[in-house]
Order: sequence, then structure tokens, then C-alpha cells
Amino acid sequence: MQLLSRSMLAGIATALSLGCSPVLSQNPALNKEEVRELAPQGDAYTLQVFDNSPTFSSAMAVNATGQLFGIREIVDETGTIFSQASFFADGTKTTELPLLEGFTNIEALALSDSGLVVGYASRTIGHKDGSLTAFVWNSATGKIVNLGAAAGDNSSHAQDISADGKRITGYSNGSTPPRLVPCVWTWNEAHETWDAQTLPVLHVYNPYIMSSSVIISPDGQRIAACITVEERPNNEFDSSLFVW
Repeated sequence: MQLLSRSMLAGIATALSLGCSPVLSQNPALNKEEVRELAPQGDAYTLQVFDNSPTFSSAMAVNATGQLFGIREIVDETGTIFSQASFFADGTKTTELPLLEGFTNIEALALSDSGLVVGYASRTIGHKDGSLTAFVWNSATGKIVNLGAAAGDNSSHAQDISADGKRITGYSNGSTPPRLVPCVWTWNEAHETWDAQTLPVLHVYNPYIMSSSVIISPDGQRIAACITVEERPNNEFDSSLFVW
């Protein structure tokens, strides 16, 4: 394992503190006083501290430019109902990720060096149009996009993104018949759309990619996931790691 030197830490220069601030509102932009910098005496780097929750705050991913996203706990005005919110920080401001229209929750999972955040949006289980969908949020424009699912499917989940932000990986699934397969969304420059394409698999139902993830290399040229190699009785599945 390679240890980070202080000069390398200076490039990251970010830390999150546990809750030590008063109750916060749910405004899209967090208050300036919620972010402060510390320069420990005798150290050659600066820590950026986020006092953005009365209870907990956690970093989830950081990219090569120092941008990051995380989750924090927020509380309502009565001080009795707690919920989770995703936030994004780019060194100059901190912003809460918006909800996708028609959905009640989002979970961010990966971040590109170009500042795109991907994950999934969810709503009530059993919704006629699907309860889960992949999304991508552009930190530069503030626009959040529903990536949708592959043809014939009704739900999806984005799990990773290439460094340049042009390829997103995850899975697409449908129910008639049951199908859950790795999926890639590629940015179509000419049409300014995200085109979904499923990867070749041995079986159409691959439940382990829900938790183990479909990951992509930073250059966008390699994809890896645990897919089903054998379907056994009693709803058991034998899976192995595959690379495309």
C-alpha cells in the first residue's frame, strides 16, 4: 500500500467533520460559514472542514480536481424527523443535489473528473413506471438527467463513470421475463443524448451486480462485474467476475 505524502494530501486538502453545527435548513446552497479551513501548525497542507450536519457527514467520492460529493443528515424544523441529503463541493461552493422529477430520493455513487455525479433515484416500490432509475447530474450546469433503462426494461441503476464523464456503467432490469443485466450509457455528442446498451452475458438474470456493482476503468475502456455463470435450483446463482 502506498502512503500519501503531505504534498499529495495538499492536492486533496479535504476532510469532513462529524456534526458540530446547529440545525440547518434545506436550502440548495449551504451557508458559507458551514465550510472552514484549518491549517495545523507545522503542517504543509490545509484541511477543509464541512460543519454541515447536526449529527453526521460523510465523503463518498473525490475526483482528480478535488471536487467531492458526500451525504449528510438533516433535521426538520421540529427537530424530530431526520433524513439524508447528498451534497457536492468544488472548492468554492457547496450544493445539495436536486431530486429528479417524479422521484422522492436520490443516491449518488460515483464522480467523474469532469464533475458529473451518477447514481440512482427512487420512489414507491411497485410504481407503474418503475421504482428505480439511473441519473446523471452535471455540477457545472446544475441539470439532472434521467438516464432511463435499456429497451424493454423499466428500471435502472448507475454505479460508476469514466474519468472523462463520457461512459456510465450500471444495470438495467425488467420483469417480463425477469432480467437484470449490466448496462453502459455512452454520451452521444452529435445528438447530446445518453445511449443505453446492455453488455453480453451468459444469463439474463444477474442479481449480484446489484450489490457488487458494474465498474469502469478511468479511461472508459474496461468494464468489470460479477455475473451469473450458473442458475441453480431454489433461486441460487453462481457468479464469477467478468471483464469486457
